[in-house]
Order: sequence, then C-alpha cells, then structure tokens
Amino acid sequence: MFVFSGVFSPPDINGTDEFNLIEYCEDNRISSEEELQGVVSTYYGETRNTDSIEIYSDIVVSFDLTIDYENQYVITTTVYETRTTRSATSGYSIKNYRSSSGFIIYKVRVDGSFNYNGTSCSTASATATFTPTPIYGWSSSPNASSGRSGDKAYARAYGTAINGGASNSYSVYLYCNANGELSSS
Repeated sequence: MFVFSGVFSPPDINGTDEFNLIEYCEDNRISSEEELQGVVSTYYGETRNTDSIEIYSDIVVSFDLTIDYENQYVITTTVYETRTTRSATSGYSIKNYRSSSGFIIYKVRVDGSFNYNGTSCSTASATATFTPTPIYGWSSSPNASSGRSGDKAYARAYGTAINGGASNSYSVYLYCNANGELSSS
C-alpha cells in the first residue's frame, strides 16, 4: 500500500492552474486505477498527496471509469479475480469515488464467491465494505445482497453515504457467468 500525506494547495504546487480530474479524464484515456493515481500523484507531488491507494496483487479482470457530472465525481470500478477452480471462483469489485481535484472520497467494495458448472451459476457468499477517507467526513453502513440477473449470478454492495446534510446512494456489483468469468456488468 502506498500512503501519501500532507497539506496541499494546487496554486502552490503547480502555478495558478487548478487541477481538474474530470477535465483530464475527458481529454485522456485512463486504463487502470494505478494510472489514475499516478496522474494525481504527478500533479500534486507524491509527498503532498492526502490519498492512499492500495495496490492489489490479484488478477485485474476489468476497469471502468465514469464521470458523475451532477456530483462532480470521477468513479472507477475495478474487478479482481482471487481464485478459480473447475467449479468455483471468487473475487471482488472496488468502486472508488474521487473528487474533481482527484482525491478519493470513499471506496465501496463487494467480495463474492460463486459456484458454476458451464450451464448455470450461483452466489455462495457476498460481503460489503465501505471505506471513507477521514478528511472528507463521509460515513455509511453498507449492505450486501446476492441473486441472479439474467444468466449471471451476482454479489452486490449498496447503501447511502452521509456527510452532514449531504447523502449519496451507491451500489457496486460483481457478476459471474456460467463459465466462471467475473465482471462488473
């Protein structure tokens, strides 16, 4: 895990231009969470970044980046596979919510285990985790659920993040198909 800490002020760090991650993502293709963190760290400088990003050793199955213009968030979803056998697979999906300045506000994670046989699949377990970045003040008690959607089984983490009078509903899925392949949709 990389941990960077300190107080920052964009004008002090990089002239007078304020960094905007949404604008950066509109103009550039980002292919991984590590690449996105590298962009933020490069702008602010590693020793000034108030963020922490974990580097996972599991297999990355997919990465997706969306922009929530209403809330001014950059949201990334990464699916990891941890173990696969002939009839079972497990993994997790992490959704990071970043502010327009690039820092993670909170993370939502769902872990799932699945059984499959080539013609059908089912969810064996699902757990949910909500991890806030303390300086932003968000809190939540996530729920976990599981079920089927079409020909896929899923594990889901969902809930509402609260910060004073503000709230934001969230949901992250981990799907498994009949061949044991994991995805976020």
